[in-house]
Amino acid sequence: MALEGSLKDIDITDLVQVYSNKGRTCRLTTRYGSLEGMIFFHEGNIIHASVGPLIGENAFTQLLKWKDGSFKIETDIESDVEMPKVTIVKDTRKLINESLKKIEEGEEDEMLLTLKERINEIPDVEAVATLSPSDLWVGKQIGKENFLATVCTRAEMVSKEMGMGEFRCIEMQGDMKHGIVYKLGSGYLVAWIKPTAEVDNVRVKIEKEIT
Repeated sequence: MALEGSLKDIDITDLVQVYSNKGRTCRLTTRYGSLEGMIFFHEGNIIHASVGPLIGENAFTQLLKWKDGSFKIETDIESDVEMPKVTIVKDTRKLINESLKKIEEGEEDEMLLTLKERINEIPDVEAVATLSPSDLWVGKQIGKENFLATVCTRAEMVSKEMGMGEFRCIEMQGDMKHGIVYKLGSGYLVAWIKPTAEVDNVRVKIEKEIT
């Protein structure tokens, strides 16, 4: 049996607490833009989480940041789904509290930092930058003094104007020539492409790292 809904209507932290308290064995799948995250419960204990390049506690913290997107909960999955390798052994209540504390203290987005390192290694990429939603808000206030934030703000506007909804990537032109803006979960990643590179080829390489 599966329950589906929107993360706009219920906080993912509340979902986790409910199914943990019920002692259920289930899988919680979340989608936010192009990203898919998973949290596995075994008899109420969270044993695994994954999203993008992250697994375990880092992935769990990342997923608690999502305030938009969709969720699906599949209950009593022992006979239908192969249980994953255990990547989380911490008490669930402690895990939730520590993750919420990290979010409250504004720790840097682990997923974006990991992807930034990977994409920086692609030969045709000139530079990579990451921004959080709070960075984007600052960009709206101070305009072009924060060029990257302005680029991401413009990408959001283009997406809405074209009726694209939650965008995965949008090509932009700027001071550093050609760039691709990605919205990944709760943050943004901008990859600037070398002038001599074929943008489509670089995009394929980046997509492989992101997925």
